[in-house]
Amino acid sequence: MCQTGNRVVAKLNGAISNPKSNFVFLADDFNGKRFNAPNDLVMDSLSNIYFTDPNFGLDLSEKELDFQGVFRLNTQGQVTLLTEKWPAPNGIGLSPDNRKLYVANSDPKLLISYDLNDAGEVSNEEVLMDLTSLWEKSIAKQLPDGIAVNKAGIIFLAGPDGVLLIQPDGKHLGTLKTI
Repeated sequence: MCQTGNRVVAKLNGAISNPKSNFVFLADDFNGKRFNAPNDLVMDSLSNIYFTDPNFGLDLSEKELDFQGVFRLNTQGQVTLLTEKWPAPNGIGLSPDNRKLYVANSDPKLLISYDLNDAGEVSNEEVLMDLTSLWEKSIAKQLPDGIAVNKAGIIFLAGPDGVLLIQPDGKHLGTLKTI
């Protein structure tokens, strides 16, 4: 889990049927500098964790990294920066075959995709969808946020006025209205 306030990626140490607030920290820094505010994560089929690290809610006087990033935490506990290009990486998801990584960036309001290789490295960055016009027309000014991807590869993105259904090629299929 992402513990935004503690600025760590952690796991619950205990059974889900009998949860206790006993956490094991998996990662709390990149190159000796504390994360900003880990926000969202997804795990691939090999148990590597991909996560976003915006500065949402962070007292900027405590900021150690000079960027907001998207990271991979491998099964050996090594943290790799995948990109620092986006100013507000938020939701994150993976295609069913673990070959595409999706990142929702809150401002600018974009859904971005990357190709993923076997080593978990990203390439071929592509803006799949610019949500600016949807946000401008929306009643509920929800920024691009959480992502889930179903077995057919359809992306479910929390965003303006509800949950957007998006094909892997970026075509907006519709919105499940939540307002």
